[in-house]
Amino acid sequence: SEQVRFDFEQLSFSENGILIAKNIPAVADKTSTADGKNAKEVKKDSSKGKYAVIGGAFADGQNAQRFLEKLKQDGFEASFAGKRGSLQLVAYGFFDTAQEAQQALANIRSTGTGSAWIKRY
Repeated sequence: SEQVRFDFEQLSFSENGILIAKNIPAVADKTSTADGKNAKEVKKDSSKGKYAVIGGAFADGQNAQRFLEKLKQDGFEASFAGKRGSLQLVAYGFFDTAQEAQQALANIRSTGTGSAWIKRY
């Protein structure tokens, strides 16, 4: 499948964006996440912080699951973070404050592991 880079902050294709696969069939049920939870339930989970550092957005649930597992293997408290349109969001982690999320984002970007971004819930 073809891959493109998309900048979710600017909502446009960009060389600085997150690498995503293009032209992959979407998950049949657009209201559920790759782990089977309803996307609204993920947002209402009070045990998670108000800010998520998003590492990827995937049209294919299996790709989202693989990325989630890789982040967990790398030591992150990764989890699914709902959807943005038809794309499944995968978070490095959730944080209670914007400052904590910004620090985590800076650490992630400093390792060169990808172009992550912050989503507020």
